[in-house]
Amino acid sequence: MRTVELVEKRRLEVASRPDTRDAGPGEVVVRMHAVGICGSDLHWYEDGGIGYTAAVYPMILGHEPVGEVVSVGAGVTTHKVGERVAIEPSIVCGECEFCRSGRPNNCVHCVFMGGTQAPGFFRDYAVVPARNAEHFPDTFSYAKATLIEPTAVIVHVFELFDMRPGDTVAVLGAGPIGILSAVMAKLRGASQVFIADKILFFLPGGIAGIFEYLAIEYHFQNVARGVIDTRNLLYFGSVIFFGLLLASHALSRRRGD
Repeated sequence: MRTVELVEKRRLEVASRPDTRDAGPGEVVVRMHAVGICGSDLHWYEDGGIGYTAAVYPMILGHEPVGEVVSVGAGVTTHKVGERVAIEPSIVCGECEFCRSGRPNNCVHCVFMGGTQAPGFFRDYAVVPARNAEHFPDTFSYAKATLIEPTAVIVHVFELFDMRPGDTVAVLGAGPIGILSAVMAKLRGASQVFIADKILFFLPGGIAGIFEYLAIEYHFQNVARGVIDTRNLLYFGSVIFFGLLLASHALSRRRGD
């Protein structure tokens, strides 16, 4: 099968590798149709690592995959050949205390596909547990379905804090994830959504006419001050910040909460 491999910093190569193994019990084989490119993929590519974790070459990136089931293993009753699925890239054990308590994202044995632990999905085929392959509507194109994984992350963010209809939301960073966060906040009932970014070129483009935005220097004190000045939040409403904890601390001190 074909793979796209990062072989050194800023160098990708198309390679030919042996076909993937057959699906084992509880597994499915998926043929990739589209894979989103995450900001972390760009760090692996441009910087040769993320934070203190260095790339291990060659490595196969990509962790926002969608594709078509081409084979199912023994005992799989939830999937059929030909069905379209989005893949959760974190392989969890299902047995540790976190998995058993409904928090598989904290699995102590988690293996992430798309970094240094395991190959990602810039390849023709992959074998994954059937539970990691989520069906999506036929009305979704494969390209659109690549947004399922990042959207799921943002949905989880809303599970972690109490955002109420009418709240004001400030999103720090107007890249793809920032814009997606703003869209989700609006759908959840935010009265107003502000976006700030240090690259002012991003702000007037795709978000103009959809959100109010702050074309100011990306610094938590400036962002907090800008939202307060614009909305008079010292007296009305509440504000939630995505993307920078210090900004929420600055605002909460001003409001006295």
